[in-house]
Amino acid sequence: MKYDLSFVNDPEWMKSRDALWLSIESRLALNNNKKELEAIKSYFFTGKLNTYVMKYPSAIIQYFPSSNLDAIKNCFSLIDERVCDESQFGSIIALFSLNIENWPGLSYERRGELFDFFFGKVFDPSRKMPTLIGREEKPRALWVRKTWFFLVLGQRLVLAMKVPDKRVAKENIPAYRFWLAKIDFFVSMIEYIDPIFFDQTFLSSATTLIEQHEMEKKTLDREHWGAIYAMIGRLIQQSLHYCETLSPLNCERKKVAEKLIYYLDSVGADSPLSNIRTYVDRHGTWKMSQCFCFSFVVKDQDIDKWINICETLEYECQEAYFQKAIGIFGESAKRAVDAIVENSGLGMECFLFEEWEHDNNNFSISLDMPPEIVETFIRLFEACGVADFEVSTDY
Repeated sequence: MKYDLSFVNDPEWMKSRDALWLSIESRLALNNNKKELEAIKSYFFTGKLNTYVMKYPSAIIQYFPSSNLDAIKNCFSLIDERVCDESQFGSIIALFSLNIENWPGLSYERRGELFDFFFGKVFDPSRKMPTLIGREEKPRALWVRKTWFFLVLGQRLVLAMKVPDKRVAKENIPAYRFWLAKIDFFVSMIEYIDPIFFDQTFLSSATTLIEQHEMEKKTLDREHWGAIYAMIGRLIQQSLHYCETLSPLNCERKKVAEKLIYYLDSVGADSPLSNIRTYVDRHGTWKMSQCFCFSFVVKDQDIDKWINICETLEYECQEAYFQKAIGIFGESAKRAVDAIVENSGLGMECFLFEEWEHDNNNFSISLDMPPEIVETFIRLFEACGVADFEVSTDY
């Protein structure tokens, strides 16, 4: 049955669609030439397929004029199954999950509805696609790289927990709420993840075990798997820290913490998470670190560089991004980052970003970290050539 698109001629709908297009046009223009951009725009406003959009199954879904479930099912029927290879199918999975915040026009409620439609409310390793693709007669198996999905879902949760309230832009709140609401799905995945990924000894031997596991060598570095081990503890620590002021967003963060703590309380001695439970028992409520404020003065020509570094720490706290941002200060600065990663044993998960601010040349960066790695961070700042350097703490 053909989907009814008569609403695309409604003046009010066209007006709101125009505004939505303007919000995504510049981003799309980065990866599409003028002709390709016009093809996407035409489909975005009319729902009429063209040759260019047909090449990309996820685009057929993402840029269709409607996002209700009947419309989504219709979009899957429009896909040429011959085009939907492993890579394109992966893009569809990402669209309904990790990239859902880039889907234009979706409300918080609709994001949740589409995620549940595609993946279910809890993880099911045998789950099939909820609808057929093109002319296929059987639904495809959904889970191909579940460990990767678990890791990235956890990283999204960490980001939603860690950014201080005052630095959460209003337009980002729906995205953060969406990821926080997926805590039940995240917890339900844990029992299906190979226990070795929760073992600290794996951090130093990951590259020797590549052939036994599903991920590619380039993603099996210590930072990624250090993140898997530290992820749950960090989620709890962040929630307890930021939930002292119970704003609406922090209330949701607190619920996430309570669910994680309840889950850890229920795990048995043979659980892959028993070592994390032991760590909580030994160190209390994950207050294993303190807040240190690093204050310093930078040269005029370095102000923009330090703004970029601070934003990297806040939003893209991964070793590769941090190395690139710091690398402009030379090899000694890069080596200092390596030392932080090596000394902590947990990669970039060894500290928790709190906040940063600057007034012209004067910068301050607040980080939660174990006291024993503070000296390593001091050497990093010294390698970057800052002046009037000071460290204060919340002792």
